[in-house]
Amino acid sequence: MKDSNIYKYLVGEKKLNYSLVLKLSSFSHLNSEYWLRIEVKNELIEIKKEIN
Repeated sequence: MKDSNIYKYLVGEKKLNYSLVLKLSSFSHLNSEYWLRIEVKNELIEIKKEIN
């Protein structure tokens, strides 16, 4: 996976799915909850934008 693709997941341009979360967690040695929190954070940002 290219660095630019990982960046897109981190900033919410692309959505993480459970399969990818497990792969990233294995590769990065970070637990899967870390990656899921990133996705939840990105979704909350989008919801706040829609509300305002």
